[in-house]
Amino acid sequence: MRGVFTAVGPGQTTVTAAAGGRTATATVEVPPIRLIGRAGDPFPRPNLFLSYPRLVVDGTGAATAAWSFGTGEVFSGGHDGTDWTERVQVNAEQELPDQGILRTLTANDAGARVMAWTGFESLYASYARPGEAFGPLEPVPTGLSRLDRTFQGIVASVVTTSGDVIFLWRGAGQSFVSRRSAATNLWWPRALLESIYLSAAAFNASGDAVIAWQIYDPSNQRTSASSTSPPAPRPSRWR
Repeated sequence: MRGVFTAVGPGQTTVTAAAGGRTATATVEVPPIRLIGRAGDPFPRPNLFLSYPRLVVDGTGAATAAWSFGTGEVFSGGHDGTDWTERVQVNAEQELPDQGILRTLTANDAGARVMAWTGFESLYASYARPGEAFGPLEPVPTGLSRLDRTFQGIVASVVTTSGDVIFLWRGAGQSFVSRRSAATNLWWPRALLESIYLSAAAFNASGDAVIAWQIYDPSNQRTSASSTSPPAPRPSRWR
């Protein structure tokens, strides 16, 4: 027997449901709403620069939130499935002031996570193994200069079952693939994704992707869209 509960406030209650001569009960506990982080000013001023947060829940039930400031700081916090975790500045070793625009946050079922943000000069990432905090800042090779002018966003990202990270992203009118190996903790050089401009994409847990792209025809000034389901990019093709 399955059902959906709608919470109206924090607390614990027992719900009983009956259907077709069968009866079932369940205990529902709704934790109170609270700010992420146990101490201090949750959102350092000026709050005007606070980005919209991103949130993921992994297969263990742990939740991770991330947010950034235009002044350069990138933060993370959340719930480990048992208790709220501390708020941490992920890029504390990054030289500031720099632009800090959060681009993606994703997790796999085992709890490995990755977040990425852009500064003026580079795309940065931080990786977390299951049950661990986010690691040190990692510049992602993009081959672009002045990202605030040429980088056009991460279209899709995934942490695969094996823990590898794959980004599909746009820059300077072209589309690229970047991949991080969980075995070596290194980012492969970017790979050009043919000569297309990605409009949308989605991954499965193995790293296979469905992509859609736009093609502009200057002869009639029209844009057409196409889609395909290619096999997952393999690092051996990126050398």
